[in-house]
Amino acid sequence: MKKAKTTSGDPMELQKVTMPSGKEKDVLRTQPDLDNATPKEVDTSDPPLPTRSRIRISLILLALFLSLFVAALDATIVATALPVITHELNSPIGYTWIGASYLIANAVGAPVWAKLSDIWGRKAIMLAAVTIFAAASAVCGSAKEMKVLIVGRALQGLAGGGLILLVHVVISDLFSMKVRSLLMGVTEGVW
Repeated sequence: MKKAKTTSGDPMELQKVTMPSGKEKDVLRTQPDLDNATPKEVDTSDPPLPTRSRIRISLILLALFLSLFVAALDATIVATALPVITHELNSPIGYTWIGASYLIANAVGAPVWAKLSDIWGRKAIMLAAVTIFAAASAVCGSAKEMKVLIVGRALQGLAGGGLILLVHVVISDLFSMKVRSLLMGVTEGVW
């Protein structure tokens, strides 16, 4: 084996080394540059991706797109019902907070959901976001006071931020760069 040239004094660095078979490989030198130091081979190839059937991929995308659609719809559709809602609940001051509470909680919740999905996994956190969103929707639907509606909308926004963000994260995790850009475009169409 030929000795690799060291460009810096770093004891751990990636180097090109000609192996006994004649092929060049990337190796990680784990010891200082000594005459008899042996490099450790590093596998730089991507791990094989699990194969999924077309039906399973279609169902995954359908679930992701539907959750994104519900979160996006909830952010915008309430504006048409605001006059009736504020009249029924006798609270003109709540007019602005019904929409604002959703959007503020949406923006605040997104980074939290991302970190939680890094810790506990995408699927569990995505299901938690859907569950919280459904429960908050039930709270909003049964609200008899403006305060309850605003709190319900804030919970919806918190979960909606997770849904919107996690759809993009899951697509990035599941699909290669070739397909990912097309799917990200479809998500914007769903929005």
